[in-house]
Amino acid sequence: MNIKNVVTGLLAAFALALAPAAYAADNGTEFGIEDDLSVLGTEGTALDPDAEIKGFTVFGATQAAYTGTVVGAGNVVVNGHLAVSSGAYFVGGSTFAAGGAYFTGVSSFSNVANIHIAGGTVNQVLKKVAGGGMVWGDDNTGLTSLGSPRRLQMVNDSDDGLIDSVFLQNAGDTNITMLATSSMTILGAFEAGGAVALRDNLAVTGITSLNGIINLGDGAGDLVTMMAPLTVMGTSSITVQGALEVDGAAKFDGSVALGDAAEDLLTVNAQSSFVGGSTFTAGAYFQSISSFSSAANIHVAGGTVNQVLKKVPGGGMAWGDDNTGLTALGTARRLQMVNDTNDGLINSAFLQNAGDTNITMLATSSMTVLGAFGAGGAVELGNTLTVADNAQLGNATSDIHAVNREPEAGVALSVDSGGASGNYVAKFYSNGSLAAWLRTK
Repeated sequence: MNIKNVVTGLLAAFALALAPAAYAADNGTEFGIEDDLSVLGTEGTALDPDAEIKGFTVFGATQAAYTGTVVGAGNVVVNGHLAVSSGAYFVGGSTFAAGGAYFTGVSSFSNVANIHIAGGTVNQVLKKVAGGGMVWGDDNTGLTSLGSPRRLQMVNDSDDGLIDSVFLQNAGDTNITMLATSSMTILGAFEAGGAVALRDNLAVTGITSLNGIINLGDGAGDLVTMMAPLTVMGTSSITVQGALEVDGAAKFDGSVALGDAAEDLLTVNAQSSFVGGSTFTAGAYFQSISSFSSAANIHVAGGTVNQVLKKVPGGGMAWGDDNTGLTALGTARRLQMVNDTNDGLINSAFLQNAGDTNITMLATSSMTVLGAFGAGGAVELGNTLTVADNAQLGNATSDIHAVNREPEAGVALSVDSGGASGNYVAKFYSNGSLAAWLRTK
């Protein structure tokens, strides 16, 4: 069986109903589960954990006595293997009596002075020996060669010593020279406080800030390609005497004149956004769907309040009155519904009283509620109630409910039984089999 199929909300409610007594002393109540128990809460706090076990706890087989601990509230015994996936914190001292301890990941210590290993003398070090263990010994391993004078060093390919790099620092410690046959790649930002002279091509793949006069190219046939955004600040300007092609977004903060003659045509192949008001003096043609954020934003001259736009000969529209309506409305105080031919209204099975305080369904009718059914006042049923689908008790956290007892203030659901030994307050079944219970011992 699978306890996960049990309605966990009711299970928790029954358990909490007994909580006050459980804090004080055992009250002879037994809560049992036939199979798995899952606690799915994930937002517990220090004072309100998701799962709380106040008494003495044993995981695995119980026995008359437990080595290394005493029977008492809060103490825990694990009679089997214990696996902790994300680390463990031991506030008190811990003893590993047999079998040793195995640390397969990184082990961190707050202070090296806290690590005490028996044996050894001052300044000795731990050295690996045959068999996998370690012993105390003297450290006599060191470097015998440090490389050429004033050459910056790097770790060699075998990662066991240092060798000369291509950098040479001068005797005055004011300059570092890279050997002529070498090159340098800078993966991050490059900044020079003085002049920089480049004797070959310069390729910049990121953002470049140029604060002075910049000349790009020295001939009419030179090509300048910008793969990233270009921003012109202040009173600067850019003049393009030939064609200008922009493959990405373009932003113009000032006035922009496109075209210099009436016959010029502007074609926009993507969506356009007009932040300010726009005027179309020669008409506008919208060949696809046009969307407006609100009907209140559409103003058409003429017309009076409650008039509507009607199509007129010639293809246009004009303001007019909506004079289409119903001529027959049915029996007085009967709620209406659309008839089967969808061309008029007929009486429904509902009749509203003259005081407008009640609606009655005719005696020969029945009602099916496909969605939720809610009643703000008392509901009395004179016969058995069968709910074939989901059912909800209450519609607010302040509602209270009870089974076999009067509702109790501040208790969402209270349940009572006869109280005799062996009597069940509740049983929970999963797929026809008993899964959990709450009963008197």
